[in-house]
Amino acid sequence: DETLVTYAAKIGNDDAYLTFNEPAKAVCDRIRGLSPFPGSFFFLNGKRIKVRYAVVSNGRGEFGTVLSTDKGGIEIACAEGSIIITKLCPEGKGVCDAESYLRGNKIAIGTKVNER
Repeated sequence: DETLVTYAAKIGNDDAYLTFNEPAKAVCDRIRGLSPFPGSFFFLNGKRIKVRYAVVSNGRGEFGTVLSTDKGGIEIACAEGSIIITKLCPEGKGVCDAESYLRGNKIAIGTKVNER
């Protein structure tokens, strides 16, 4: 009885880094596939933010731009559609929902993510 074994390449930081230049569904699939470890991330105002959970939405804008911030989450434009981040892990902190994060961290609409 022969067993077929397939090996995959090791997941690195490049695989976990979210650039938002893909369709929203692809970005959400990457987030879900890498959560909780090693986790996917992006940079917001110079700080690394790990994304734990996000959903697909139909917002429009330049990819990588914050479209809205409310108790529903943080909406970021993708190449097609947008995602709404509902659970995240700020740099040096524990996991929290987006609403809690936004209480202490104001994000201006139109902010570009991944600019350091």
